[in-house]
Amino acid sequence: MKFEEHVWNDRKGRTVVFRSGENKDAADLIAYMKQTAMETDYLLREVEEIRLDEAMERRFIEANLTSSKDVMIVILVDGILAGSCSISGRGMLSRIRHRCELALALKKEYWGAGIGTKAMEILEEAAFRIGYEQMELEVVEANTSAISLYEKCGFSKTGIIPDAFRYTDGTYATLFTMVKKVKKEY
Repeated sequence: MKFEEHVWNDRKGRTVVFRSGENKDAADLIAYMKQTAMETDYLLREVEEIRLDEAMERRFIEANLTSSKDVMIVILVDGILAGSCSISGRGMLSRIRHRCELALALKKEYWGAGIGTKAMEILEEAAFRIGYEQMELEVVEANTSAISLYEKCGFSKTGIIPDAFRYTDGTYATLFTMVKKVKKEY
């Protein structure tokens, strides 16, 4: 889905632009994924598992732009790609098509400036416009900052997946599942 650009100022007075990903963003998105994978253990992939090339990333961007149920939003701070967030439908079967999954990641240098909170607000409005009724996400138990953000935005913990992540050093991490009903109006 094409997302209508939204401009906002963060707590540090920087200009933050939320917009649909574009083909020109492919290289920056790949570099951002690698950087965020190195900055935190809370994301799905190890840095060496990010094997995308620009053509693959452009296909992903295009698929999101043409989808009626999925949206990928890039987050630019003063013109620099600082993060991305997305909505993905859980499926098209009638019993689950009211549900979507959210994802959000920011480069570490942009944490704590209100960008994550604004991204969550934008994602909820986009979920409403698409027609979703329920938003869902998974978060690593030790990621207390993200859990606080999600709870502040109205998400509730609904489940636990023990040993959901297995790190390369052989240790494990538990995931919480979190859910929020989409507001009925915007």
